[in-house]
Amino acid sequence: MSCPQCGRPYGKRQRCYWCKGRKRTGEERLCLNCQAPVYRQRYMAEAGRNEGVFCSRSCKAASHSGVERVTGTRYVTRGGYVAIKTGIRKWQLEHRIVMERVLRRKLHKHEHVHHRNGNKTDNRRRNLVLLTNAEHWAVHHQK
Repeated sequence: MSCPQCGRPYGKRQRCYWCKGRKRTGEERLCLNCQAPVYRQRYMAEAGRNEGVFCSRSCKAASHSGVERVTGTRYVTRGGYVAIKTGIRKWQLEHRIVMERVLRRKLHKHEHVHHRNGNKTDNRRRNLVLLTNAEHWAVHHQK
């Protein structure tokens, strides 16, 4: 026996677990990657979320595999530091990137990069100094 609303077979308790007997008010679209039919709820279609419809996460990932990722985007954080996008959902502080390039290695967690002139957006090499945690604390808490 199948559900009169969605056509799927009933479960053991003779009711539809998929649509729960409610009318479907959305629309069917095709997956942008594999052309499989995908149901979109009405509120999703009306809200302007029509950019891309995929049947699964793997289809979405496969469709974006040849696309170049956005990197290099910059913004100033609430703390006043410049952050740069280095990958998908990956951001890194610019002054740490500059110091890593100077040292030609990754910075350790206990290493701090200090701005000599106090301007957190001035990330020139001559304005940056590599300090340990204790040294950095002493610089900022001098009496």
